[in-house]
Amino acid sequence: MPRITCRLPRPSALAEMSLFAGLACPCLVLVACLLVPGVQAQQQEASDAWNIEDPHAPTVPLSFTATEGTWISTDVSPDGERIVFDLLGHIYEMPFDGGTATPLTQGRSWNILPRYSPDGSKVAFTSDRSGTEELWVLDLATQELQKISEMTVPVVRPTWAATGEALYGTSLEQDGSSKALRFNLFGESQEISSGITFQPITQLEEDPAEARLFFEHLDQQLHSSGARIKTYDMETGEIQVYRERPGGAFNPTLSPDGRTLAYGNRDDQRTVVVVHDLNTRQERVVVDGLDRDHQEYGPYYYGVSPNISWHPNGQELVLARGGKIVAVNVATEVVREIPFEALVDREVSETMRFEYSFPEGETRAWAYRWAHRTPAGIVFEALGDIWIVEDGVPRNLTGSPAHETSPVVDADRGLLYYASWTDAGWGQVHRRPLGGGPPSVVAERHSQYGSLALGPDGTLAFVRGKSHLADGGRLETEEEFELVTLGQ
Repeated sequence: MPRITCRLPRPSALAEMSLFAGLACPCLVLVACLLVPGVQAQQQEASDAWNIEDPHAPTVPLSFTATEGTWISTDVSPDGERIVFDLLGHIYEMPFDGGTATPLTQGRSWNILPRYSPDGSKVAFTSDRSGTEELWVLDLATQELQKISEMTVPVVRPTWAATGEALYGTSLEQDGSSKALRFNLFGESQEISSGITFQPITQLEEDPAEARLFFEHLDQQLHSSGARIKTYDMETGEIQVYRERPGGAFNPTLSPDGRTLAYGNRDDQRTVVVVHDLNTRQERVVVDGLDRDHQEYGPYYYGVSPNISWHPNGQELVLARGGKIVAVNVATEVVREIPFEALVDREVSETMRFEYSFPEGETRAWAYRWAHRTPAGIVFEALGDIWIVEDGVPRNLTGSPAHETSPVVDADRGLLYYASWTDAGWGQVHRRPLGGGPPSVVAERHSQYGSLALGPDGTLAFVRGKSHLADGGRLETEEEFELVTLGQ
């Protein structure tokens, strides 16, 4: 397409654009602390030490009672009476049969991936309360907090040694490498991952009967085999691949009797849990529909899926599925919900916004998208508006403050369809006369829209998704979407 000079419909306009144009991911995202250079400088003048609990930008309160969530990690107490789980950056505890959850952490810090100690008296978890992710332990009787990993780099995803006298975790080094570490409760560390560097090593699960560690190693692309479960011999230091399969093998979780390994797998588009007999190597899927794992997103140092856990009786797995916490009977595969009510009470930093100055009059666009030839002319998107070129002259068809994408033309009926996004109005699909006139909204449910197409009979089809459609992202980046059709 030749270069086209476009006359902007909004001379001297200042467009206020949010840092995130749309929904960044299918789960609720909370920005716990957002640093602004000027505010940070003032804060440092007022205090000798930076504290994550201090607000460093304007905040708004967020308070509600949650009965569901995404990417919830669970653990069952050794006596089988309690469940600990994370939700929106805090740790909660509730009775095993469900009910009102008690928050174990408060404030602005981000706290995730809880694990009970073998005697049930403590909970280990990952927290950024010291300014970076570290391993922390909460004494449930005294409520005393202890930082275990005294490191200068992030350390995440704690698991307990069988004796309860040490924790395992994964560090993210400054050169981008990943190390598996063992910490005693005084913070002294021992590296146990010699020879494995830049691929994440997470979910270290001790098997004391065999003097080995199972762990998840994301060292293969998903199209190859995905994550693999490996073992580390605690006597010889030898590392071997234990389980690999199409769709990956991740999040190894050993049963209380040490005979069965539960782990995650991607079965086509579903994330499932497999139970694997360590003696016979026989295995089967016991539940599907878990929150989608993150294998295809490259190095992910928190692990590719949330924690799952065994009940001490070895008969049930407790995990998050479909926004709920559930117990899965391993023998019968019956799933039952464990309902919860958790008070979410946080301060959320306001979205950072920037002002962009648009040039006045005419300007040259350097990027054209969704360009296609129609009987009326060439239709395309540039500078967030929909244009048509008629006899070599561009004409703005929309000229609105919204960010508009995915234009299609019904030439027989003289109609233009397109998707739009604004922070205030969210996503919409519009129809307007090609020759001019006000638009009408044909789809406005709070979502993002894209990939519009027209059938020969004028039927409109489009994708309704959750993450990257508003800025023209590719469909393969969508984790979940709907294909919608609207007849004339």
